[in-house]
Amino acid sequence: MSDLPVITQPIYSTTLPISEKTITYRPYLLKEEKIMLIAIASQNFNDIRDAIKQIVKNCTNNTVNPTELTYVDVLFILSKVRAAARGNAVPVTMNCQHIMENGQVCGTANEVALDLEQLQLTHDHNKEHDIMPLTDSINLKLAIPGIDMLEILHNDLPDVTKLACMLVESVYDNENVWSKHNYTSSEWESFIENSLNVVQLEEIQAYADNMPKTKIDVPFECSNCGHKEIVAVEDIQDFLD
Repeated sequence: MSDLPVITQPIYSTTLPISEKTITYRPYLLKEEKIMLIAIASQNFNDIRDAIKQIVKNCTNNTVNPTELTYVDVLFILSKVRAAARGNAVPVTMNCQHIMENGQVCGTANEVALDLEQLQLTHDHNKEHDIMPLTDSINLKLAIPGIDMLEILHNDLPDVTKLACMLVESVYDNENVWSKHNYTSSEWESFIENSLNVVQLEEIQAYADNMPKTKIDVPFECSNCGHKEIVAVEDIQDFLD
């Protein structure tokens, strides 16, 4: 048996912004860094998603199941374990989008730092918006999706049926609740396609568009043209590099 010393890692706690659960976590270590770097290098969404899930499990000592949380809460945990390990400053490169007097985009690459202490939601989640009438007596319960479904949201033209299937968590009336988890994906998709009209699909799309996201406001000043602005960074990739 090895007589090498066992290094005790500090334990932190935080409250998740959507579920409002309080969790404990440790900094991510070299093994988690390797998991993330390999996933990022693949440039494959599924690899990055699986790496995030594994890191969250590892750094919370398997007390948090990332598949049971919204993607917002999962990315919040990721930022916390990353900050605990490497500090709050995350270096990223931003290209200046300022339009010059000649009508051309400046385009200069600038090194800036994201301050993870400034991580926040774009806006609070209003749970009243989770309920959408289907008929006079039947309602839909919508929910912010988990990280497994994040790729659908990131598509430029998401399939509206898949989007609705992802966001509709259950259907209920005064006596019954029909949960998505009790049906096959094909059964749930068939229900969505045969129950919702175009206006209701538009309401679900609006719900998706208005879901809170994690963001960091970054003060930006271009080293070339001097343009200044506050850039809101919301892209998952920027939190991972």
